Amino acid sequence: MLITGATGYLGSAFLERARAEYEVVTLGRHEPARQDPEEGAEATLPLSDSPSFFPCDLAADPIPAKALDGVSIVVHLAGKAHALEERPGSEEESYRKITLDGTQKLLAAAKAQGVKRLIFASTVKVYPENPPEILDETAPTGPKTPYGRTKLEAEEMVLHGGYVPEPVVLRFSMIYGGRETGNMEKMEEAIRRHRFPPIPEFGNLRSRVHIDEAVEALILACRHEKAAGQVFNVTDGAPFSTRELYLSLLAKLDRPPPRWTIPLGALKLLARLGDGIGKLRGKRFVFDSDALQKLTGNAAFSSEKIQRELGFRAQRTAISGRSEGGGPESVGR
Repeated sequence: MLITGATGYLGSAFLERARAEYEVVTLGRHEPARQDPEEGAEATLPLSDSPSFFPCDLAADPIPAKALDGVSIVVHLAGKAHALEERPGSEEESYRKITLDGTQKLLAAAKAQGVKRLIFASTVKVYPENPPEILDETAPTGPKTPYGRTKLEAEEMVLHGGYVPEPVVLRFSMIYGGRETGNMEKMEEAIRRHRFPPIPEFGNLRSRVHIDEAVEALILACRHEKAAGQVFNVTDGAPFSTRELYLSLLAKLDRPPPRWTIPLGALKLLARLGDGIGKLRGKRFVFDSDALQKLTGNAAFSSEKIQRELGFRAQRTAISGRSEGGGPESVGR
């Protein structure tokens, strides 16, 4: 197995699991840390002592000739990370070089070496923003950002380019847990510091998946025969509202629910004020219309297909008391 992006957030977690089940080589700009079996500590070994690593910047370098020797499975996790503050139209060329050019280069090398299966890590950002319902894999795509657009174009190359006999695409929802400090972790820290407003129930639905469950989905995509040629959404199967997440984080911190909430109208007014401040200073304000959209908007996706076809079962969810497709449960309200 060859893994790209093995030093990234998802890649480093997957590498640890994959090494227990496969003979693994990695390809990337930096060598993954490896654990010293005697010391139990991570250490990066010299390249001369680490034949399983091939240095390569996919955006600029050719694929090393021997990197794919004897490889039957490629797990392609490398790519330009999604910027949380990304706006439509920004950094298009950078995304294209890394996500599109790098993927095409890897696919061509995989074809030349007779690789059987390639798993491509994509994103639910290929779907339209703020969908009014929970979307499955048959929903029309409509990405609004360079990140989503280039991921969708790369999906087309992987699935229909004829490079490998068994292409697989996994569209991950927002991943949380592990070492990363994402939106959920930032929200928890803001609540801990009493810097997060008491928000009302917006009636929205959002999806997440824990890093451990994302790794399990990758393992299933590697070994399950029904994965070949398919696209799968990857979520924990338990969409939640922002209010429910807020209340669950309060409970985690042993804090009671607030007795009052800020009305949505007031939040919209504050967001417009933030827009104006952002224009004046030439930089986004901490709270603006984009931030409000992330709080109030929908981003819920069905994982029924991967559950049905590959037997994927999430062992943990972002909050308890919610099942896929169901309405809000009582979570401290």
